[in-house]
Amino acid sequence: MVRRGFRSRYSRPLRRSKSSQLSKEEAPGVSIIRPLRGNDCNMYENLASSFRQDYPRFEIIFSVAQANDPAITVVQDLMEKFPKVDARLIIGERNVGINPKINNMVRSYESAKHDILWVLDSNVYVDPGCMGRSVDKMLQPGVGLVHHLPFGVKPQTLGSELELMFLNTDL
Repeated sequence: MVRRGFRSRYSRPLRRSKSSQLSKEEAPGVSIIRPLRGNDCNMYENLASSFRQDYPRFEIIFSVAQANDPAITVVQDLMEKFPKVDARLIIGERNVGINPKINNMVRSYESAKHDILWVLDSNVYVDPGCMGRSVDKMLQPGVGLVHHLPFGVKPQTLGSELELMFLNTDL
């Protein structure tokens, strides 16, 4: 009985979000910040998922610390493939503290055009409706932060198998 209810609730297609149906002028803008370093497994498809968002008003800001980072080639390929998406690459970090990811992202944060910020690591894939659903939640009264629980897939190594074991475990 519980299994049937769970399956019924979570296997049906998701409805299109309200905010994704707004015009470009009405929709709140979203700045996606993607800090990168090196090439992750499934990186191309994970980053491409940002370009495929079903949402009228967003930008994607990729940030890498070093000019020789191999992730740059992946980003350039994607920006070529999706020329209508507002996307840019920022190369170079600013040392603002001890966390290298924050040092990498700070320039992207400062250049963001929109008030809603969505930070996605390079190993995260998002379905096309994720941004719209997130904005819908963000616009609810009393909400100041929306967090997504990651669900790991396609492990390639023993380390990634162990990581999935913890990510996908419900406590």
